[in-house]
Amino acid sequence: MTDVGQIFECDVLIIGGGLAACMAAIEASKRGADVILVDKGRLGRSGSSPTSGGVPQAAFGHADPNDSKDAHFSDTVIGGDYIPHQKIVRAVVSEITDRIIELEEIGLHFKKTADGKKWRKDWVARSRAAFRRLAAASA
Repeated sequence: MTDVGQIFECDVLIIGGGLAACMAAIEASKRGADVILVDKGRLGRSGSSPTSGGVPQAAFGHADPNDSKDAHFSDTVIGGDYIPHQKIVRAVVSEITDRIIELEEIGLHFKKTADGKKWRKDWVARSRAAFRRLAAASA
């Protein structure tokens, strides 16, 4: 028989160490669960975590004065050729700024510009004007 080593017990076992897994672990812990998170690599370097960057600017309105959560919603639905489930898009867009602020409060660092605004990648919900140019170019 093979020696299995040390045995751990928990209420919630999370496999993976990306941002979604880390948030699941934090939320379960907040609710009193004993949580173990297992990852094959360095915590926070799995899944989409290392490739993500910037934040959806339309929801914050930093890039363009016409940006808003409603603009972000419309751009996402129209940009997805009406394929995205609109109730889910609305839920994500309505919560995105609060979740990003929450992530900062628990210690996640987002790149920022010199004036303190959150840095953005051009392809992430950037601005209405840029979205219209992109949509026109791909039509």
